[in-house]
Amino acid sequence: MSLKETDRTLNYEAKAIEVEILRRNMFLSMTVLEYTKNLKCCVADWNEERGSR
Repeated sequence: MSLKETDRTLNYEAKAIEVEILRRNMFLSMTVLEYTKNLKCCVADWNEERGSR
């Protein structure tokens, strides 16, 4: 394998790792967003219950 082929292979592997990191970051961001939305609903429900007593 020539140096150019090795460099190209390493670039492909680095790009694949970068894509995987981006995919995982997107998943984590979506999870945090969903958790935050659910938390806001729970807090709103809790505040509503406390106010109605």
